[in-house]
Amino acid sequence: MALPPSYAPRDVQRSMPTPDVANPGRFIAAGLQQVGNVAVGVAQNEQDTRNRVAEIQYQQERQSQSADFAARFAQARVDLSAKIDELRTSAAPGAAGHAEAVQKLWEDTRDKLMSGVSNRAAQDGAMVSLAEYGGSLLTGEQRWQTGRQIEKQRDDFGVAVDGAGLLAARDPNQFIAERDRLRTLADGLGLGADDTEKLKRYGDQKVTQALVSRQAMENPQGAIKLLDSPEIQSMLGSPELVDQLRRGADIRQRQVETEQRAAAEHELKLQREQLATLRANLDTGAGTPGDWMGLATRYEAIGDTSAAAEARAKGTEMAAAIGYRGANLPQLDTRINALVAKQGNGGLTPAEASELKGAQALRQQQSERLNQSGGAMLQLQFATGKTVTPLNLSDPASLQRRSAEALAAAKTYGRVAVEPLLPDEVKPLRDLAEGNPAQRLQALQTIAGFRDPAAILGAARQISGRDDGSFRIAATFLNAPGGADLVRGILNGPDALKAHQQVFAAEKAKKVFDQYTGAALAGMPADYASDTFDAAKHFYAYRMAQAGATGWSEDAWRGAVEATLGGFTQGGEHKGGTALFNSQRVIIPSGWTAEGVFRRFARASGPEWSKAAGNAQPQWPDGRDVTATELRGLLPVYVGGTRYAFRTRAGNFLNVKGGGTFVVDAAQVPWK
Repeated sequence: MALPPSYAPRDVQRSMPTPDVANPGRFIAAGLQQVGNVAVGVAQNEQDTRNRVAEIQYQQERQSQSADFAARFAQARVDLSAKIDELRTSAAPGAAGHAEAVQKLWEDTRDKLMSGVSNRAAQDGAMVSLAEYGGSLLTGEQRWQTGRQIEKQRDDFGVAVDGAGLLAARDPNQFIAERDRLRTLADGLGLGADDTEKLKRYGDQKVTQALVSRQAMENPQGAIKLLDSPEIQSMLGSPELVDQLRRGADIRQRQVETEQRAAAEHELKLQREQLATLRANLDTGAGTPGDWMGLATRYEAIGDTSAAAEARAKGTEMAAAIGYRGANLPQLDTRINALVAKQGNGGLTPAEASELKGAQALRQQQSERLNQSGGAMLQLQFATGKTVTPLNLSDPASLQRRSAEALAAAKTYGRVAVEPLLPDEVKPLRDLAEGNPAQRLQALQTIAGFRDPAAILGAARQISGRDDGSFRIAATFLNAPGGADLVRGILNGPDALKAHQQVFAAEKAKKVFDQYTGAALAGMPADYASDTFDAAKHFYAYRMAQAGATGWSEDAWRGAVEATLGGFTQGGEHKGGTALFNSQRVIIPSGWTAEGVFRRFARASGPEWSKAAGNAQPQWPDGRDVTATELRGLLPVYVGGTRYAFRTRAGNFLNVKGGGTFVVDAAQVPWK
């Protein structure tokens, strides 16, 4: 609303003029003029009234808008305070842009407040209030921003100090450069001279302290030398701080010395433990002579000269033993006996003493290895450093190849028993052998794939229980003529014996068995005789049960014994079983006749004997070669398959040159 002009109230003449009788026209004119004047006065009074009303309304409007503005301005200040607090809280480091944000907020608030004021007087008053408050507000927030900027500069300088301290501590060669960078940075902050100098002293102190502290941890003696420098003391600025750092370096130096002693003791203990572990492993026979020599060197390094000497001797022993790695027990015994004899007749050289110990240790290891199941093949693997061909029980070629390997290993190491299974190959077949008759037959049919009777018997011995002798005997007949019936009778015999116990007389049976077999089984393993007895017992019980017998029969028992020794009649000719040689009973290979064995032996020449024995030459105990004529007079003793050893008159087996039993394969002796 426009501001009204000021005015003063007017007095209007309201009396009429006095009539002039002499001049009525003039009176009328004067009356009309008076009426006009009255009309003008009335009109002016009405305008004055309107002006007064307008002024009253204007003042009321000013008062109303001023009051409304005052209320809104008060609330706006409250709101501004809260928003400015938020802006301060969320301000960037150094409050960059804070004053500008507050100014924008203030301008928006101011414009919004003024948009509600139209009265000029109210506007003037509002603008005065807004100008005063806005100036104070923006000045305060600018000061706050400036304070934050200064704080940030100080914080940034502190970060720079920390970084410089880390760099100087990490590389002492950078100490001066980092200190100077901080001084340059302090000069560039635009602070007062006193504040700038304080920052420089602060930077000098912190960088120097970082350098000395790092040195105190890594090189305490170096830190102590630094602290003796006047320049370093000056930059640290405080004698108390110098003393504090010196005490820390001294403590660290003592700690380092303690740690070094402890580390040396721990390292020595650790090395001793490592050497003890290595020694324990080497004592098992593992490693090489070089490993022993390396162990000796390490013992010397820690000052244990006695252990070093012992390790070096062990290495020499192993080196000597390696030369006998492929030797069999008789060969080892020959060399050991020679060295022992020399030892008693004047002593051994150090090399010979080591050789003796190495050979003795190797003999013990070989003996233990050979006494395990599949020992000959285990020894073969040890001697050659190569594993035998893996066995596939479902592959006939694999079984026959393993059989040949086992035969060769048994021959190499003078083992009478041929054991074709390695220890980890035994369990699956043993589980079958411990089952019912059908499962036991399955086990036998599997090992029959070895083909060679000696390998089959050896496998049966490996997978059968100690008291399961009949199973071992049954294994030798699966591939023999008529063997299926014999095997069936042996495997089903235990059940038949339980049901017909009255047909068997144990004492009588044992007496007849011993008389019948005599020394014929002396070439077989120690338990072969008892195994044969058990097999004969079970086969006898099976046949007696089949015949419906109700009592003991010595003739039937002799027949069962002969059958379990491989005897049967074919085409009117007796094969296998036993036959007499110079009035002593000899076992005949299954399927062979007595003439087939004895005639070959009677007509063989010396070279033929040797060839049939694998080119071995038999030798008497006194070292003389055994002639073909002398061989013919010796008792052949069956040792399995088609092989025979020969018993001397002294009751011992004939040996070969170099050690081992002289064994002839009758199948390799020509028929003449």
